[in-house]
Amino acid sequence: MQLEQKEDQAQFKLKNASASIKERRRRGLTWYPVTITQEDIGFGGKVVLELERPAHRQDLHLFQVGKNACVFSNAPGYSGPDRPVLSGVVTSVRRNKLVLATTKEELPDWVQNANTLNGSTPNGSTLGIDLTFDEVSYREMHQALNDVIGAHGNRLAELRDVLLGARQASYREPKADDLFYPSALNDSQLVAVRHVIAAQDVAIIHGPPGTGKTTTLVQAILETIRRERRVLVCAPSNTAVDLLTEKLAERGVNVIRMGNPSRVSDLLLQHTLDAGVMAHPSYAKMHAMRQTAEQHRDTANELAKEGVRHFGFEGRQHRQQLREEARTLRQAADDLERFMTEDVLESVQVITCTLVGASHRHMRHLSFETVFIDEAAQALEPGCWIPIAKGQRIVLAGDHHQLPPTVKSEQAAREGLRETLFEKCIQRQPNTARMLTTQYRMHEQIMGFSSQKFYGGQLVPHASVRHASLEAYDLRFAPDLPVEFIDTAGCAYQEVAIPESRSTANPE
Repeated sequence: MQLEQKEDQAQFKLKNASASIKERRRRGLTWYPVTITQEDIGFGGKVVLELERPAHRQDLHLFQVGKNACVFSNAPGYSGPDRPVLSGVVTSVRRNKLVLATTKEELPDWVQNANTLNGSTPNGSTLGIDLTFDEVSYREMHQALNDVIGAHGNRLAELRDVLLGARQASYREPKADDLFYPSALNDSQLVAVRHVIAAQDVAIIHGPPGTGKTTTLVQAILETIRRERRVLVCAPSNTAVDLLTEKLAERGVNVIRMGNPSRVSDLLLQHTLDAGVMAHPSYAKMHAMRQTAEQHRDTANELAKEGVRHFGFEGRQHRQQLREEARTLRQAADDLERFMTEDVLESVQVITCTLVGASHRHMRHLSFETVFIDEAAQALEPGCWIPIAKGQRIVLAGDHHQLPPTVKSEQAAREGLRETLFEKCIQRQPNTARMLTTQYRMHEQIMGFSSQKFYGGQLVPHASVRHASLEAYDLRFAPDLPVEFIDTAGCAYQEVAIPESRSTANPE
């Protein structure tokens, strides 16, 4: 883990150390210039900014939801390593706009001076935004590793031994009438759900491509919350967390999505923690407190600007009193917000978040009987231990024959970081897993290779896709060609390398 952090940090510094704004922009690490098109107050009274870059800029970039970033100014006097910055987290990204939830309750003067709201254009702005290195994720993973290494005589120690194969996983005998919710699951999916219900330590849902892993996982969660008050559902990516949140919400589950969703949909947004707090009966009272505090602070500042010091002691005392009342009201509003947050989280059936999101300050005191981790075969093991430490039993879902986790340090990968907890458990305790065997995505000949190569020939195509061909959709497609290779040599289709993400793209 330390090797990975060192390599990640070195790559980040190498990209940023002496690079000009133009170079950082080319690498996708910077938007410049940008202008503030909207300013709002978000959760905890922190400023939320919408930033826009020029419409003609279509550079590839690495900004994503959940990434740490900072606003900077390129105005004279604000350059160099000691320049002031406004830090935050990216909560939304569109083509030329992004939203940054900052760590400040008011905009610094240098930001306000560099940007004029309601009239400026990105071309005339001296503001920009940089991606910054994510220390938080590594800090939380290191802490989780220390906790699991030092665990002794507690449930975390038992789960560690089971997941790593030092102790056999235990199950109670499943019953045919165990399941309550009606569903259209196939036989292998029903077996997997019953396996989850029977597990006392760990259960694995092994879902090859197109076999309905998410559908099965949602059904297992529904059956679990019928038996338990509240469960935790995690995944390594924001996209996977968003999908599970939406699927559970569609089934009528009272679910709260911690952190910032990457997809902005009405259904998803109404299940965020912010929305839950805003719907709380005490929200109006808290909002009024904050507004009054802002009014007191603004009045005190205006009096100071107008030279009230000439009014002598009484004038200074009045300003001091206004500021003190503003501080008191802000503190009371923060206390009320904490109460509302805890009240919301106590009343939900499911909390969803990323692996690192499980360490969120509002969740530190929470524990769960069951923790579900989706896409576990794409998750770094240290990240998985963060939510596992909060649970009494664990359900992993994924497929270790698909994409492995991203590891930037080749040495760290060789020394074991690329091997996931999912893979260790399924190899050391095969009995913990149930594989889904009916796939609904592809023609049997497309499925054939992977089924034989990776899944022991166990995959079976569903009747709806077994012979599905493009000919049924458009007669221009030749019949009987479910798999066809096209040679693109000589077509001038050029690959584009993206060094920062080690990816290759081919737009043509």
